[in-house]
Amino acid sequence: MDQIAHGRPRCSNDDVALKSFFLGPQAENKDWVQYQVFHIFKSYFEWRTKVHPEDGSAISGGDQAVAEFKAQQDHTEELLTNLAHRFEGEIPKFSPRYIGHMFSEISLPALFGHILTVLHNPNNISMESAKVGVEIENEALQALAVMVGFEKPYGHFTSGGTVANFEMLFRARARVQELHGSSRDAVLMVPAHKHYSWTKGAFVFGVENLWTIPLDETGHLDLVELEKLIDRANSEKKPILGVVSVAGTTEMGLLDPIHKVADLLDRKTSLGNEIWHHIDAAYGAFFRTLLGHDEKVQCTLAEVAVQSLEAMSRATSITMDPHKLGYVPYASGVFICRRWEDYRIVAFGAPYVDFSEKSDKGLFTLEGSRSASGAVATWMTAGAVGFNQFGYGRILARTIRLRRELSEKLALLDDVRVAPFAETNLLCFALARAGEKTSVSNARTLALYEKLNLDGAPFFVSKTRLAFGENAAYAKYLKKWSTAWSTKVDSEDLVLIRLCIMNPFLGSKELKSDLLGEFVELVGAATRV
Repeated sequence: MDQIAHGRPRCSNDDVALKSFFLGPQAENKDWVQYQVFHIFKSYFEWRTKVHPEDGSAISGGDQAVAEFKAQQDHTEELLTNLAHRFEGEIPKFSPRYIGHMFSEISLPALFGHILTVLHNPNNISMESAKVGVEIENEALQALAVMVGFEKPYGHFTSGGTVANFEMLFRARARVQELHGSSRDAVLMVPAHKHYSWTKGAFVFGVENLWTIPLDETGHLDLVELEKLIDRANSEKKPILGVVSVAGTTEMGLLDPIHKVADLLDRKTSLGNEIWHHIDAAYGAFFRTLLGHDEKVQCTLAEVAVQSLEAMSRATSITMDPHKLGYVPYASGVFICRRWEDYRIVAFGAPYVDFSEKSDKGLFTLEGSRSASGAVATWMTAGAVGFNQFGYGRILARTIRLRRELSEKLALLDDVRVAPFAETNLLCFALARAGEKTSVSNARTLALYEKLNLDGAPFFVSKTRLAFGENAAYAKYLKKWSTAWSTKVDSEDLVLIRLCIMNPFLGSKELKSDLLGEFVELVGAATRV
């Protein structure tokens, strides 16, 4: 029977199938998961018994019957039970009521891959220490390369986006040194809404010229200002390390106009050389899966966003974080180049490791030892879910639709100011009355944030601040937006509630609770305080 929930029909069978990829808010798929985990361990145990069985057992039945042996097992079990109990106090990121930072439910294929890999404990520094792990990493990289439009995967998995961004700096600096003999005066150009890892990286690698690309009134990288900076660097005879675009900004999930940046860089050079274009897509890379022939999926993005994502294939290098929109367990980041010569520009070996330049990444990575777990978890999701419109595309399209629906409901409330130009699944808003001082608005917004951070709060959210200063990152954006409600600026910044709508179950038609409606009611009550 086609049941109705909250006045809407049940999900289609294709949408129902997507639910098989997650455990579910109430562990609905627990029986199947228990079986799969049992199967993982059973297969692993059987494999161990097949490796040189002639050696015999090191732990006998008699050993296991010794009182001290059993006492130690009991002690370990007690520690594990206590640890499990402690983690019940952890933030329930699996819940659709968690709409705070950039993490959510872990996909089951990724979880299974992670568990299996941890048992084998491969170190992907080389095939000498991870024969299968390195193979699977290369296959996972190939799937990601296809997703972003690269022909071949010249890259590797990292512990996260910060290290992946460092990998770009590592290579871009070496490239400038190779071309000009020194990188001392080299310039790195990053947008004002950059992730703070770029400031860290500039410090670590001694980049003294970290030039900020101003943002326009929509909160995106300003093309006119970027061109001015490039011309300035050339006039001052300063080589350009690289230009960074962002696909999925940390505050609001915005997509820089990558296609326009690529066009500009095609026309410009750095002292006669091509300019390295890096895309920090730690959050936004997986939105590429929305692109394709299914208009119902792709149309959740604005045309300019589609053009931006399509242009990722033109980048020199890209940062990705499967542990964000890939729904993969921590830690899983990726650095990938479009060309082999850019990836291999720096290499360090060791006499005690038998490196193969064709298959091993250890020669080229900043990190030495690297777990294969992130790569295998990503490999599993590529195969099971699919980096395409039918798999991840439909999941992420759903989260964007949920963000849009929630934005529209919040915008109907008096004194709720929803941040404009949202493109993906992040939503920011302030509680501000017309003509009110920002200090008063901020106090009201913070009161809601603090209420939602109390134990037992019905939802979990995050917050951010946009500064009003003339040279602040979002100065133009904030001035244009706040003018709409005639705000009286008497504080340094505007406080925003920040929501990351990643959980695909937030608007599930089968839930007994109308979570979107409940959240809107809660916000509405806060505006009346």
